[in-house]
Amino acid sequence: MAKTKSCKLEKRQSPVPCGPVPPRGQPAVSSTQFNKGPSYRLLAAVQNRLLPKYDSQKEAELRSWIKGFTGLSIRPDFQKGLKDGIILCTLVNKLQPGSVPKINRFSRTGTS
Repeated sequence: MAKTKSCKLEKRQSPVPCGPVPPRGQPAVSSTQFNKGPSYRLLAAVQNRLLPKYDSQKEAELRSWIKGFTGLSIRPDFQKGLKDGIILCTLVNKLQPGSVPKINRFSRTGTS
């Protein structure tokens, strides 16, 4: 059984353990722990539930509105095209100037 430590709350010890204490020299959470587990199944379940609700007509309207308002085109994959935040920050600055003082413009490949 792994060692546990007690949680302190207002100078009192809680009888509930906080969790396993990692061995010395090892991080509390391994980066590989984020790539495993049921969270990917949950993500897939959520995506499968949302997919039928996705409206490609609304996407086309949004694409047209954003391009007309900002002058920027979005990549063919709409969600990935917005993911880097450049288009969204530009849009926010058009709606309310100065809202985003600096937009980090790293490479945006796949735009037209």
